[in-house]
Amino acid sequence: LDELAATVEDNDVADFMKGVKNRIGDAFDKLENGSMFDGEGETPPKAMMPGGGDGVMPIPEKKQEKPEGISSGKAEELCRNYFAEYGIQSIEYAGELKSEGMQAYNFCMKDEEGTRLFAQIAKMDGALVRFDYYKECTQHVVDIRSAKALAEVFLEKLGYENMVAVDVEEEGTNAEFTFAYEMDGCICYPDEVEVKVCEERGLVIGLDASDFLKNHRSRDAMNAKVSMEEAQSRLSPKLTVEATRSVLFEKDGKEVLAYEFFCGYNEDYYFVYIDAMSGEEFAICNAKDHSR
Repeated sequence: LDELAATVEDNDVADFMKGVKNRIGDAFDKLENGSMFDGEGETPPKAMMPGGGDGVMPIPEKKQEKPEGISSGKAEELCRNYFAEYGIQSIEYAGELKSEGMQAYNFCMKDEEGTRLFAQIAKMDGALVRFDYYKECTQHVVDIRSAKALAEVFLEKLGYENMVAVDVEEEGTNAEFTFAYEMDGCICYPDEVEVKVCEERGLVIGLDASDFLKNHRSRDAMNAKVSMEEAQSRLSPKLTVEATRSVLFEKDGKEVLAYEFFCGYNEDYYFVYIDAMSGEEFAICNAKDHSR
């Protein structure tokens, strides 16, 4: 109990009150089990005996050490560094995000004008998972080319390498770019980062790197069974191929190597995808939909 009282945090109590199984519940279970037997001649039921009740203590399996990650204090320090050029005047810890693929610390900040900024810092390694800067943008001052350069510089400062812009959308006076990791000339779509730039101030006001942080890893060389030329020969002759590239897709829980063909037909443009292993066409979409 002393150890629990000294280390328990607010989010542990909140989870326990919601019925979430955590270390508080484990501690009470241990207390309950300990109070059932006074140790004077009584023997626990076989189901509670180590080794299934035969009195033989099994050799304990070696437990794999799990990295605990950084503290909320360290995360706050990193958060201040990430936004050192944003004129942050106040920062407040806002609890944790706990999901199947990500654990992160939440922070709410305000700049010198009182504008809010929300950010999430990965508990595992302190990476900036996502942020939104609620800065109003009303004018087109920065063009798309310059906005893209600003987004690229921002990613470089965060340590991202070999990132290629694969999509851009303009919403009002904001430009949102999608970058994907490039490996040996192949675009890895699972490893995506979204960056939003304010075209009035020339400032990055949003980022979502959650897909990249969940999916990025070292991959073996990918050898296609079907060549780019052979795959292209299987396209409809009605399509005019404007551009091609090798891409890595996530499909049905697996990564699939494919060829992406950007094609024109009449006055519309389409993305057509052919499996680089089987040569089968498995997806086609209108370029206006920005979907892959």
